[in-house]
Amino acid sequence: MQKHYTYSAKAEGDPLTHTEWNNLAQDVDAAVEAINQGASGVVSVTDETESGGDPTVGVSIASGVQQIGSPKVIELTKKKKGVNTTITSENNINIEPRESVSDTKGGNISFKPGDDIEFCSHHRLAANQDEVSIKIIDGDDNPVKLQLNAAEMTLTTKDKTGNDANVFDINVNSGKNTKGYLKVRAQAIDLRCEEHGGIAL
Repeated sequence: MQKHYTYSAKAEGDPLTHTEWNNLAQDVDAAVEAINQGASGVVSVTDETESGGDPTVGVSIASGVQQIGSPKVIELTKKKKGVNTTITSENNINIEPRESVSDTKGGNISFKPGDDIEFCSHHRLAANQDEVSIKIIDGDDNPVKLQLNAAEMTLTTKDKTGNDANVFDINVNSGKNTKGYLKVRAQAIDLRCEEHGGIAL
């Protein structure tokens, strides 16, 4: 927001010119509009450079933020479970902490949920909404090893519907619709069936 009035102290009895009043009122009006816009749920990044704030021009702002296009940044939406704070973009969203350099570890990303962590498929193409694909890759999109450090793991089919609601399928593919090999290595492997189940080989 461009500022039209620069503060200067006045003593008792000093006049207030019409130009000073107009500039002051214009700044107050612009501040109220900006506050109201933020209260509506959208926070945007603007620019006051030679580009004139053209949203189609990539500009470097003093804070180091670059704006390309006209993305919505943060949006507050009211849902049946409360209010969602949504980070939106017209394309991808990257979260990138400090990189690892030499022997210095990079920055961590921490998720601290009060309840569940959800991956939703309903924004995908209609033909792909029956799955969510999570990729563990390097900078060139090549698959790399995933290390999971936990005390134990439970796999559940809770809320699954259909005739096989209690079946948890694990598929190993080396390509689309192409089966691959599964290797399990451990000091000991203990397979147990409960409630009169069985193991089929």
